[in-house]
Amino acid sequence: MPVTFEDLLKDKQLNIKNRKDIKTFYTHMRNAIFDKKLTPDGHSLPTTMNAWIKQVEGDKKLLSNDYDVVNFSVSEDSLKPWLAQYKQKYAPVKTVYVTQHSRDILEAVQDLEKAQQESLQQTNNKKEDVLSAMSDLQAAVALFLSTYDSTHKKLRLPDRTLNLERVKVKK
Repeated sequence: MPVTFEDLLKDKQLNIKNRKDIKTFYTHMRNAIFDKKLTPDGHSLPTTMNAWIKQVEGDKKLLSNDYDVVNFSVSEDSLKPWLAQYKQKYAPVKTVYVTQHSRDILEAVQDLEKAQQESLQQTNNKKEDVLSAMSDLQAAVALFLSTYDSTHKKLRLPDRTLNLERVKVKK
């Protein structure tokens, strides 16, 4: 499925906040297409820089000398690795400060996700590999549950044995 440049402007992880960010990202994406690191897919439509500025900054202080740009449409398969590389190299990394218990849960969730991805890669192999993947998944789930049990009081999370009918969302 093709992804347009305009769709990428909406991605919060890219941290595109102003016209300078738009121009920089546009230049990197255009160069990647010319260098055949990104594969064009679908239709690339003409648009203007002011249209993108409106999308990111709103209607304030648009360019008086607006110029035409191309709303690139690239394949999702080529975009994922390029975007991961772009984020690692250019997107700013913010440090998030949390308690140790919150970090423990985040680490357990990331371990669980990693185990899931690894098990999905092994499902097309032999029977022993599938059993090994299932065993890894069970261990990851057990690790997550024990982390939840040890931190739920400190993070004010409900006990996991509590009936869901008794758990209500605050308004």
